[in-house]
Formats: sequence, structure tokens, C-alpha cells
Amino acid sequence: GITIDTAGPARIESVLKLPGTIEFDQNRLAHVVPRVGGVVVEVRKKLGEAVSQGEVLAVLESRELAELKSRLATARKRLELARSLYQREERMWREQISAEKNYLNARTQLAEAEITVTTASDQLDALGMQADKGARGVSLARYELRSPLDGTVIEKHLVVGEAVQTDTTVMVIADLTALFGNFSVPANNLNQVKVGQTVRVKAPELEFETTATIDYLGTLVGEQTRSAPAHVHIDNKALNWRPGLFVSIEVVEKAATVPVTVALEAIQSWHDADAVFVQDGDQFEVRPLQLGRRDTNRAEVLQGLSGGEHYAADNSFVLKAELGKAGATHDH
Repeated sequence: GITIDTAGPARIESVLKLPGTIEFDQNRLAHVVPRVGGVVVEVRKKLGEAVSQGEVLAVLESRELAELKSRLATARKRLELARSLYQREERMWREQISAEKNYLNARTQLAEAEITVTTASDQLDALGMQADKGARGVSLARYELRSPLDGTVIEKHLVVGEAVQTDTTVMVIADLTALFGNFSVPANNLNQVKVGQTVRVKAPELEFETTATIDYLGTLVGEQTRSAPAHVHIDNKALNWRPGLFVSIEVVEKAATVPVTVALEAIQSWHDADAVFVQDGDQFEVRPLQLGRRDTNRAEVLQGLSGGEHYAADNSFVLKAELGKAGATHDH
């Protein structure tokens, strides 16, 4: 099971590893709350179902909405009557048939009717209802709950026949194609982390890895944690990443190409020194090394090994065990 590797040049990276979790992008998350209270008469979307912006999620019957629509309809009828009366009084006043007092009174009534219509219309607009585009034959109490964004239903808290209020979150919609990788940066590492910096995000549980950019680094250091919050933006169009996953955020501090390196798994401790087993024909020689910089995969060799030499990489501990047995037999 021993594999052979060749000492040679490689890029050594000094990496800062920080634990994190995958979370929803708060800019693409919506809590759907009805703007009027009512009774649920239809639910069109299920948990986990994809929705489009503006698509109807559920339908409610609302007495409050029916009253507002009726109020607007009544105000419009009164406005028509007030306008007709004003036009008649204006004509008669100009022809000096009617007194100016009657004309001014009609003008005041018209202005008041216009204000009433505007107020009733604004109340419906505040509920997301288009007051000027009512469909014939549609119940005045009908209220359609629509999705505010493209996404997926990740929470659903309503069933047909249930009464809901205006402060009730009935659904939560999330755009899962873009997520956050949230992590904390200790105070003593803040000089090494910058907004706009590219990092590696790894999920060991699923063996996923991607690159991302630091979008946010908090300006305040927590009193208890002594760290600042940060997050990266993760492109998740393939829907591989899932909120709640534990991840490792790797920030590359420095990187340099060095002439001679060995794999970390090849390094063994021998007589209180770092060493590798160098191949010599069909045998192996233990070789003490002076090592320099290291990253997650390789270590720089300063002395003890030349470029091009072959050494035992994977399972080199087997050779160390055999050498230890030989030494014990010799001592005996």
C-alpha cells in the first residue's frame, strides 16, 4: 500500500481556516404576511414547491377587504353625483340663473368627494390591491396572497378554513440559488481578512468545494466571542449546497512557489526530527529533513532532500514501524 512520490516544486499556501455554516441569503428571503385578516379558502402551493414572483400562493376571504372595496365603490358613485351637480351649478351661475353661493357649495362637495375617493383608493393600494382594475364577477372579499420573489416554499403555516391575522407569517419563501456562508473572524486575524477577498468553502460531509467572495465583514467585535461576523456569497444554481451545513472557510494569506516540497503524509517523526523514507533501488533510507513553510497538502524542504528524489508518500508509517522493529531486534 505504499505509494511513491517525487520531491519537486509546488505552490505553498499559508491558509487561515475558519469554521462556518451555510445560511439563507437574507436579501433573498421573504416572510409572507397577509395585509388583511381573513379565512383561507384555497392554498395553491405546497412545502418545497418552486414559486415565481407575483404567483398566487393562497386565497383568503376578508370582510375587511370587502368593506374597503364597498367604501370605494360608494365614494365613486357620490363623486359622479357631485361632479354632475357641480357642472350644473357652474353653468347656471355663469348664466346668472343661480346664486354664487350654490355654485361654491357644489364645488366644495365635489372636492370632498374627490378626497374620499382618493383616500379609499389609497387604502386598497396599501394592501396591494389595484382598485382601478377590479374584475367583474369576483367576490369583493377575495384576497390573493402572492409571492414577493422567485424561490422555494421553505415554511408553510396555513390550511383551508383557518383564520389568519395580519401579523401572521403564513409562508416563508427563499431563493436557494444564492446562499451565504456565515463565519466569525477572531480579533487577532482581522488584519488577514478583507471584503472582496476570494476564499475556499469546503463541506466535508458532502465533499463539496467552491470558491466565494467575502461580501461582508462586521465592524464590531463581539464582547463575548472576541470575533467579528462575516459572510461570503455562494452561487448555488445547481442546488448542491443546503442551509445548515457545516463548512470550512479557507482564507489564503500568502502563496509562493518553492523548489522542493514533499507531501505531508510522507513526513514521519524519527529521533525527534522530521524525516521521510527515500527510495534507494528496492530499499528505503530514512532521511532527516529541515522543513520550512507548510500548507494543507505539502511542506517546503530546506535541507535533506533534492528535487527529483523519490520517497514513500502514502502509508510511509509502515516503513517506520518496520524500522522500529529492526532496531528493537538489534538492541535485543
